[in-house]
Amino acid sequence: MAILEVCKRRLKEGITAADSTLLKLIPEVRSGTKIDFVFYSSIENPIDFFILGVWPSKAVHDDYVASAEAAAVFAPLEKLSDFEWVEFMELDSIKSLPSEAPVMTVTRAFLKGGDNPKEYYRKISDLKAPIEEETKPHPCVFSWTIDTVPDGQHKWLMFVGWNSKKHHQDYAAWLRKTPGFEEFPTIPAHYDEGTTHNHTFNMERNA
Repeated sequence: MAILEVCKRRLKEGITAADSTLLKLIPEVRSGTKIDFVFYSSIENPIDFFILGVWPSKAVHDDYVASAEAAAVFAPLEKLSDFEWVEFMELDSIKSLPSEAPVMTVTRAFLKGGDNPKEYYRKISDLKAPIEEETKPHPCVFSWTIDTVPDGQHKWLMFVGWNSKKHHQDYAAWLRKTPGFEEFPTIPAHYDEGTTHNHTFNMERNA
């Protein structure tokens, strides 16, 4: 089962997303791991960035990360940034993400208990087609994380491509006032603490 790794890191003091030393590391990480990673910087908080890549399986990922080779490949990145968190979800290819869009939203959601996960999934699923009609040709991609279990913590990852941050904000404002989308404003009520939404851009494309 192929999985998408989403790793959030924070740049050390004095390092920016446009730092030439950091940007030179991106192709080196791809070459060293043989994984087609993409690097995205947060617009809201420029010291935060996300590394996304698809592995053949979680076991392949875990074996590689535990290897001496991985330590050598990622050592330069460790000097420039600090690890914050990592999540995994099922995904067949990195090309399935809206990575060609100028801006991509990265959502990591924690859901409250009870019926909240079921209701959240229903509402988001109902919005997928309208969102993709607005953002085409960029898809709306989402899934539970692989460690989500029926009786435990429900975590959700979601990626949507937009022309700009304002494009997303304008569309959300339109949904709130448009008949037929009355449930849209109720979605945040399902979120638990820790939920984050980031507008991001491809660090290499904007270099």
